[in-house]
Amino acid sequence: MSEPLPAARRYLLDNSAFARSEHPAVASSLRQAVAEGKLVACGPFVAEALYSARHETQLRELREELTEAMPSIEIDEGVWRLARNAQLALATVAPQFHRRPPTDYLIAAAAHAHRLGILHYDRDYDVIAKHGGLEFESRWIAEGGSLAVAPRSELRALRRTINARLGQFLGPEARRVCDGVIAFLDGEIAAGGLQPLAPPQ
Repeated sequence: MSEPLPAARRYLLDNSAFARSEHPAVASSLRQAVAEGKLVACGPFVAEALYSARHETQLRELREELTEAMPSIEIDEGVWRLARNAQLALATVAPQFHRRPPTDYLIAAAAHAHRLGILHYDRDYDVIAKHGGLEFESRWIAEGGSLAVAPRSELRALRRTINARLGQFLGPEARRVCDGVIAFLDGEIAAGGLQPLAPPQ
């Protein structure tokens, strides 16, 4: 983090920030924020963070670490309702605009309900804060694009970027655009000497 977190403010921790917690640019400030009690966990964050565990032992250790290191808040029916309303609000902006991870809506709604900020590395929170009818401070752990991401995370981000753009097209136009994208990818597969895939149905 470029600046320390405000003394009187607490933040829900998002997995996009936690996944980069060992990065030299933010590791020490994150540890300090945890030690000072400025970071808070919630179920959706913990579940998403545990997804990265490679086996049972690691999952158990990570779960214990997360639940003991930070206080936690509950996700009740009121938070779910706020999350659904925020999703609907984004859907009114543009087609497919609401297609953000469900955990992001829940964490944003929890932050609103409990008057917390969100510490993250994910521009979806800026979008939800602007269009979702929820009030919370969207705080980046570092400037967007400044922290290296793991290859798998980078691929997921690229796929989400492509899907978001394809989602702007509807009906026959969507089929035409998708056929063009598939033809391009098939050409790259052939040029790379890779195994061709079955034609789309």
